[in-house]
Amino acid sequence: MSKFLDQIKQVEAERERKRLKNKPPQPAPVTRAPQENNAALTPDSQTLTQESPTVIAKNAASTNNDTARPEKEQSNITPALTKAPARQAVGFMVGLIGLSLCLAALAAVFYQEHAKLITTAKAYSIAIENLEKDMSRVKTTLLEDEDKTSGIELKVQTLNSEIDKLSQVANGMATQISALESAKDNQQTTIEALLKEKDGFMNKIAALQAGLESLKETNNKKGQ
Repeated sequence: MSKFLDQIKQVEAERERKRLKNKPPQPAPVTRAPQENNAALTPDSQTLTQESPTVIAKNAASTNNDTARPEKEQSNITPALTKAPARQAVGFMVGLIGLSLCLAALAAVFYQEHAKLITTAKAYSIAIENLEKDMSRVKTTLLEDEDKTSGIELKVQTLNSEIDKLSQVANGMATQISALESAKDNQQTTIEALLKEKDGFMNKIAALQAGLESLKETNNKKGQ
């Protein structure tokens, strides 16, 4: 991309150089006397003579117009040849940047939601493990103290009920994770399609660069 921008800057600099080259020079206030006026002077007596600034300006403008006319015509043709590809290239670059930003935002939102669901699932898993440990302790107590069987059985039933509820929640989380994994696959397909479209943009930009190089070479040949 930087190479392409440098090429555009070089074309603009070339146009500016030609414009300055075609600009009429400022008339000098003092010039040497014409050759025929110095014929009668000896080498020791040659001096500078001053002509009218109006005459000097007219002569300089006439000479510059005669020699610079082909370059002016060429400078009027060159912008028309290079302006359209440059605009198309800028448009493709803007589209490519927008596409990249959309991909980045989509990926950020997706992975953020995925991380939240994974964290919640881990928290429920830890809670279930803790309840299972409590249930194991209750069963141990039941074996050690048969006199408190009724109360312990009630606690066991309560713990089993809580475990069932948490298991249902965990199953729901597993379903959500599965759906998220499926959505991830769909997002991956979308991202791959967008990447292919990005490659198409890059190919078009490369073609425009080649056209710009060809125009630049043609312009240099005409300048020579």
